[in-house]
Amino acid sequence: MTAFDDAIDEYVGREGVSDIRAIVRPCYFFDFEGYPTYLWRGQGRLHTSDGNVWLGTIDAAGRDHLTAPGFNDGRDGTSALLQFGMPYIDQPTYLALRNERDRVHGRKITRYMAVFQPGEGLRPDTPIDYDAHFYMQGTQFKENVSLAGLTMVRQFPITVTAKNGNAGRSQARRGTYTPTGQRERALEMYGIANDKGCDFIPELANKTFTRP
Repeated sequence: MTAFDDAIDEYVGREGVSDIRAIVRPCYFFDFEGYPTYLWRGQGRLHTSDGNVWLGTIDAAGRDHLTAPGFNDGRDGTSALLQFGMPYIDQPTYLALRNERDRVHGRKITRYMAVFQPGEGLRPDTPIDYDAHFYMQGTQFKENVSLAGLTMVRQFPITVTAKNGNAGRSQARRGTYTPTGQRERALEMYGIANDKGCDFIPELANKTFTRP
C-alpha cells in the first residue's frame, strides 16, 4: 500500500468502496530533455511526497491555463492524438524546446493523482500516485503579449501533442488482441496480475457496432 492508498482509505464511507469521497487532483510531469516541468491543476505551489514542487495552473479568477486530455483506459488499444496546452513556460525553456526537437519527441508525460484533506490548503508531502503516461510527438509554439495593468507581459505558451502507450502497438511485442497478450500488457503497464477485462476486450475489438 502506498501513502496515496492509505489516504484514500481514510475517506471510505459506511457503504464501503462505493462510498469514497476524496479531493483528488491530477499532476503532470513533462520530462523535457534538460527542462523538466511540473504542473498541477490547482492554485499555488504544491509540495508532494516525492520531494517535487508543482506549479498551479489555475489563477485567482478560477481560470485553468492548462488544457489536458480526459481520462481513459489505455488497455482498450486506442491511441488517439492528445493535446496538452501548457502555460507558464519561461523564455529559455521555450527557446530550447523550439530549437531542438530532440528535447521533445519521444519524451514522456506522466500523470499522477494527488489527494487532499477537505478544507486544507497546500501541504508538504502531499501523497501522490502514478496514473498514466504519454509519449510526446511534437510541439506547436506561439508567443503572446498581454497587459497586466500598465505593464506589458510576454508569454510563451506551447501545445504538446502526445500519444499513450498504444502508439505503434501493431509493431510492438504482444501487439495483437488476444486475452493472453492483454493480460501481459495489463500486468506490465498497470501492475494488475489478473485483469478480467482482458477476456472480453479482444472480442469487442473484432465486432462491428451499428447505431439503432
